[in-house]
Amino acid sequence: YGAFIMIVAEANIHLGRPSSCYTAGLVSLTFGGVIVLPAISLIYLYRVLAIWNKKLIIKYILTFLWVIVWGTSISALFSQTAANLPTGGCTITHSETHSINRDGFIANAIYDGVVFLLTLVKLVSNCHQYKQFHSPVQTVLLRDGVLYFAVSVIIGITDIVFLEAVKSPVIASTVIPLHISLASVGHSGEFSCSVVIVR
Repeated sequence: YGAFIMIVAEANIHLGRPSSCYTAGLVSLTFGGVIVLPAISLIYLYRVLAIWNKKLIIKYILTFLWVIVWGTSISALFSQTAANLPTGGCTITHSETHSINRDGFIANAIYDGVVFLLTLVKLVSNCHQYKQFHSPVQTVLLRDGVLYFAVSVIIGITDIVFLEAVKSPVIASTVIPLHISLASVGHSGEFSCSVVIVR
């Protein structure tokens, strides 16, 4: 639902109503950065905890990283704004003087990388343990999770490279809604996988 609200706000931004540009930008940034992305990361956390049988060290590592991701997401709000363009319309831009926005993407990429590695380790372990079976459900779910998390890591690294390579805040800021939209894909499937594994 947060992703839907963010997309509606983004549409309003692109329609460029001058009176509501700043409000739509604030709604988009708040729901996208403070609610949607951390919520997706939290689902990752529960999924990995389930496949690692709630191992305490995994719980502490992922919780610590999740708090950092959430904190940088909140901080990123203060480095971004929505403003009207001279040609009409408006856009969300990030400040060239703040590294907070970049730090948020780096924290998210590290978190996704750790989740990917933990899931990959469990997949390899399961494949070895259940090699006599053709298609155990848990191995299939782990394989799909590894593929999804690999895509998340690639998206995260691409975001960071894009933000560093493109110096124009207006152009570089297009990566923010793109990242949130791509991260939201498969969100429901990941949650259902978590439920299946926990049972």
